Amino acid sequence: MTLPRKRSSAQPIPQYTWQGFITYAESFGQAAMYVSNGIHLMHNAPVGALACHCIELSLKAVLLKRGYTAKQVVDFRHNLNKLFNETRHAGLDWSDLDTKGIAFYAQAVLEHAFRYRNSAHPYVFDDQDILTFTETVFRRCAQALGGRRSLRPRPKRVAP
Repeated sequence: MTLPRKRSSAQPIPQYTWQGFITYAESFGQAAMYVSNGIHLMHNAPVGALACHCIELSLKAVLLKRGYTAKQVVDFRHNLNKLFNETRHAGLDWSDLDTKGIAFYAQAVLEHAFRYRNSAHPYVFDDQDILTFTETVFRRCAQALGGRRSLRPRPKRVAP
């Protein structure tokens, strides 16, 4: 197995495509649902991490499809607030989404709350809330991209 070398500032930006981003988003979203419904976890932070990464990749896919460059998309980093605002300017309507939900998940991602537990500022969320929110964002982004995708897990294909 060969791993790609870490990109230095002198190396070119990778060749990202909206198709690649929405495919990865779909996989992260399906993984969030699978983990949520699969085993008992002591804390549901992995569900939040997977779901929020699905949201981030979905929003970035739309921006790539709308003509943003890979560098522009990379420069958003993991800032969901900026990504929601930018996709709003690119024509997506998020007016039906709970703005407190957007702010909550955006802050959790920026504070790495789903990766490291900070007892002074814990993030508590309901799996069903974040999964419903994620499904809504993913579907809207997929529709904007002209696709019919779903986060509903499908059985693995078994080789004959």
